[in-house]
Amino acid sequence: MLDVANALGRIVTWFEEHPDQPNLNLAAPASADQIAAVEQTIGASLPDSVRTAYGFADGQDQQPSHTLFPDGYRWMRLAEMTQVWESMHGLFEGDDDEVFGKEWWHPGLMPLADNGSGDGLYVDLDGRNDGVVGEVIEFIHDDWPSQRTERTHPNSWATAADGFDAWLGRYADDLAAGTYTFRWGSPNTDV
Repeated sequence: MLDVANALGRIVTWFEEHPDQPNLNLAAPASADQIAAVEQTIGASLPDSVRTAYGFADGQDQQPSHTLFPDGYRWMRLAEMTQVWESMHGLFEGDDDEVFGKEWWHPGLMPLADNGSGDGLYVDLDGRNDGVVGEVIEFIHDDWPSQRTERTHPNSWATAADGFDAWLGRYADDLAAGTYTFRWGSPNTDV
């Protein structure tokens, strides 16, 4: 596993070294008890890489001037993560049709980031998507079936076998390499 805290530190340092980029507004680190409470709510363990990331910072404040992740995805705080998971779980349990049923979402998808429009980056906790536990999934709320491995950026981000740690490490590498351009307060791939 890659060093998640190191990758996050490299990302934060990159933003600090580029004063033309707005503040990330990272929250204070989450406690082990806060992380354990999320795991109790969802009935599953978060990957070590995700636990480490939240030990670095409890996501971003609600209205950061800049999103941490590419394409306008803001890193969610643990309380938001739990709230979104509970909302999605309610839809999953309450409706078995093909719009809000088992083909649309499953409880093994844990939100990490959102774009404010219902889309998000999720980590697959049980490998139900492509059989890879820990992979990063881009969830598009109105694109059924919306679970897809985050492959929208062929020069970066993730492949099917990547976990959150590799995804984050690749993003840090890509920032350093100048792969991203910045529009509307978020990094975008320059492909």
